[in-house]
Amino acid sequence: MRHLKVDLLIFSLLILSSSWLGLTTSVRRNAAAQQPTVAIPTVTSSPFGPIATVNQDYEQINVRAGPSQDYPAVGVLQQGERVPALGRSVGGDWIEIAYPVVDGGVAWVYSYLVTVSGGELPVIVPPYTHTASHAYH
Repeated sequence: MRHLKVDLLIFSLLILSSSWLGLTTSVRRNAAAQQPTVAIPTVTSSPFGPIATVNQDYEQINVRAGPSQDYPAVGVLQQGERVPALGRSVGGDWIEIAYPVVDGGVAWVYSYLVTVSGGELPVIVPPYTHTASHAYH
């Protein structure tokens, strides 16, 4: 008789533990299945605004003082290098970039040598200078 009580106790414990395991598995499964019901915001552009990236076709490109080859080269950008893009020339052939190593902190690159991503660029009309006076006549 004592043997029967022990067997009954073990059987009861097995049923209770399997019920408890099934319950916790069900709770975990339901928790994992819950998904947010609202749209999750994603970043689709650079947090710094538009970016100009030197195309992979070029090892390096010239950075100029203004939007024309008539302006002097003031530096270079390397293949794949990324810089903040600030604006574009009237015809869209040149991109003004942030270039902190020159006076004024801006310079220009030929637009066909870079890819601009992260937003629209405003049109920028550079000031008239004697250096590139024939560029506008």
